[in-house]
Amino acid sequence: MDLPNTEKFEFNGKTFDITTSSIRNRFNVTVTLNGKQVSPVYSVDLESHVDFFMLHKESLIEHLKSIARSDIEAEMYFKG
Repeated sequence: MDLPNTEKFEFNGKTFDITTSSIRNRFNVTVTLNGKQVSPVYSVDLESHVDFFMLHKESLIEHLKSIARSDIEAEMYFKG
């Protein structure tokens, strides 16, 4: 995965961006709407990500993106 990486998704007629980035040894997932951050930063360190992948053969980053999207769909995001 090339980072930063942004994916768009629509919910209730709004287009959100889910961005995955890497800073130092951490992967971060954030959601923006119209260029403004509307979510907390969902984050995992590289070591935990690798450990999770070795145990489950799944990406913990993909799980974080799923949680972020689920929170938006539950209307749990900053609306101010």
